[in-house]
Order: sequence, then C-alpha cells, then structure tokens
Amino acid sequence: MHPHSGGTVRARALAVLAALLLVTAALAAVAAPAKAATDVRLKLSITWIQQGENPDDDGGDGDYFPEIRIGDGPLLRKPYVQDDVFDPSNFPDPWVFTQDVQVPDDRTTVPVLVRLWDYDDGTNFGDDHMDISPQNQDDDLDLQYDIGTDTWTAPGDLITPGQERITGDGDPNFPDTNDGVAITVGIKIERLTRCPTSTVTASTTSSSGSACATRTAR
Repeated sequence: MHPHSGGTVRARALAVLAALLLVTAALAAVAAPAKAATDVRLKLSITWIQQGENPDDDGGDGDYFPEIRIGDGPLLRKPYVQDDVFDPSNFPDPWVFTQDVQVPDDRTTVPVLVRLWDYDDGTNFGDDHMDISPQNQDDDLDLQYDIGTDTWTAPGDLITPGQERITGDGDPNFPDTNDGVAITVGIKIERLTRCPTSTVTASTTSSSGSACATRTAR
C-alpha cells in the first residue's frame, strides 16, 4: 500500500461528510417555513397643537413641526408652522402620516414615535425639543399601537389607552439647553384596510378614502 493512501482516503471521506452536512443544512433552511406576519397599514394624524409657554423670545409664537416614525419605517417630518393654537390635520399639507408595516404573529403591537420641535435657525442655537410627554425627563411619546384592540398605549408616558390629547409636564433644559418646554398635542391613530389598487407612500394618506376603510378604536 502506498504510504499516503490511508491519509488520502480519510481526507476524502471527511470532505464527503462535510459536503453532505452542507447540503443537509441548505435543505433544512429551504424547508423551514417563513415566519408568519400580518400586513397592517396605520395612519397617524396630529390633530391639535396648543402652545403653553412660548419657547421663543422674539415676540412671535413658536415654529412647530412634527417628527414621526411608525414601526420600522423612516423618520418623517412636515414643514414648520408658526402659531400658538391650531389643528394641523386640516392643512393643505396635513400633518398626517401613513405607513405599511408587518407585525410578526408572535406580537400584536407596532411602535409609534411622536416628537415635536420648535424650529430655530443656527443663530438661535438650533431647534428646540418640545415636551409632549407627561413623564418626567421624557419629551417624546413612545406609543404602542395594538392591532388586537385597535388602540394605543404608552405606559412609560403616563397616558391612558387611546388618549388623544396629551400635555407634557415640562422638563426645562432637557435634554439640552432650551429644550423641554411643555406643549399640548392631539393625536389619532387608525388602522386602514389595505388598498391593492392604490399607491400609498410613507408620508401621505391613501389616494382613495372610499377604497381604504378606517377601523375605529374599540
């Protein structure tokens, strides 16, 4: 026998075994069922802004704009508006945001971030982070929309389920200088029926209100 024939046979056997293991793993991956999920379309409307303390000292009202994220979608904004009390859902470019999300079957909630800013240019040290959360040392609303109950909660923000008008507690200079001025915000979150024939983007409502019915909160 050739002195190296035994080692060659063993090497070939190990190579075949390794190849079989790789094929088995690949087949198992293909055969494994994909994790099921529910497709959901959510619409968030900002329905009310009411200034308490004016965050600006130039004699005019604050210049407010929202920052929104629904699920794992992009961070969305609208142009700022200078006023003290208004309903931005009635604007020509309303503060309304629609996003399609997938909810895994082992969950029933979708995270929704609501943030409000007062616009300032660079000469006034940048935008001010407004306080819309009743929780101390917390300026944002970190909501959870439940597709089982069609309502939203935010235990960490000290609001009741489905609460539509919320006022911050005031966290002066949190997290930075001039931040944390309390303000009241109105919100509404709805689940829409998906519209196969309509094109919907993350920053607009559906093109056909009649085709996309709204599920009311329970």
